[in-house]
Amino acid sequence: MKIRIENGLIETSNYDKILEYASILNSLAGQLTEEEVRKRVRCRSLRSDNFEIGFGHNHMWIHEKFDNRSVARDRLVLVEFES
Repeated sequence: MKIRIENGLIETSNYDKILEYASILNSLAGQLTEEEVRKRVRCRSLRSDNFEIGFGHNHMWIHEKFDNRSVARDRLVLVEFES
């Protein structure tokens, strides 16, 4: 698994969001399999009101959400799973 941080947070004054982002990154930093990551997202441990998390065929992405429920155009993180 390769984690690529592509952009920084836009909303940097929200301390809770910053802590949650760090927590998400820390939980991904372990040597997890694709199945384990998908399971964590389904089980709520990686679900979030502050971030939109989704999956493609062999990757996962994270976008920042805002109070008005809009979503940042540029993704924050791309996680590529090994085939």
